Amino acid sequence: MSTVSEIIMSEEEFIKASPMWVSVYKVQSLYGGPEEGGWFYDVWELVGGMKFPTEETANAYLTEAEAKAKAMRSQANADYRAMYEARYSDADDVEDDFCSGESTGPDDFRVVCESRLGERDNTSEPPPHWE
Repeated sequence: MSTVSEIIMSEEEFIKASPMWVSVYKVQSLYGGPEEGGWFYDVWELVGGMKFPTEETANAYLTEAEAKAKAMRSQANADYRAMYEARYSDADDVEDDFCSGESTGPDDFRVVCESRLGERDNTSEPPPHWE
């Protein structure tokens, strides 16, 4: 005789709980150095996340989370424009002279589904270097 759990788990529509996170990352494109005409790298910093019991429920929330990230991105663009204008308002000739590790534009915000909170966060890794 089968148990109730075995009967339910044998159903075709049964979905085994596999927790997923919907995470928001702040992504900065940083200047790496002048080699080969200049190169850049991305730093992904975890802003936060929400845990869901399954991938399906996480994906269902993804659209709403992406809309929130879009609003965060718009604010970051406005903040960056204001900072850039204040920094270069008196400059006659503005060149894109970046220091290594300096941000090259406004922060981006990306929303992802992941099985472990913060798996894309690379802020603790040393910056890459040209070889």
